[in-house]
Amino acid sequence: MLEIYPIFYGVLKNKMLGLEVKHQAIWNEIVSHGIGAIPDRRPFVQIGYDEIPGEELDRLLGFSGIVQANEPIGLPCEFDAFTWQTTSGSDVLLFPLNGLRSHFRMVVPEVYWEFETSRSMDSFAKIRGDAMTPTEYLVGGSIECISFCERNRLGLAFRW
Repeated sequence: MLEIYPIFYGVLKNKMLGLEVKHQAIWNEIVSHGIGAIPDRRPFVQIGYDEIPGEELDRLLGFSGIVQANEPIGLPCEFDAFTWQTTSGSDVLLFPLNGLRSHFRMVVPEVYWEFETSRSMDSFAKIRGDAMTPTEYLVGGSIECISFCERNRLGLAFRW
């Protein structure tokens, strides 16, 4: 199962100890946002591997190597994507959320613009109804998560 969900900076800060040495600007972005008020509802995406073919997943999440990464995390700031080895030894891909949004706009423009026109996942789901495809769900839900993370200054985690 693929899960995409907002992650608070406090959690990121603990994961990213040592990042300040080589990537000061991104570290400052992470540490400058404490754990604020937790929003009542956070959007998320959950989709089974049997619901969307691997090639389609590669195409949709092909930005900066997200699909190949063990632990991809998007941040609401501008930078070039890079892989970071945490103090526990795991590799984390850090990438800009706006880059993933742009990738969706380029790869599936019709889904992107239909979602943007609807202004929320709830509205998008009502418009699409039972005809919503896994691609539309993944893209629409991901854009909803990106927007939420940008508004609330959160990271966006992917768990495979």
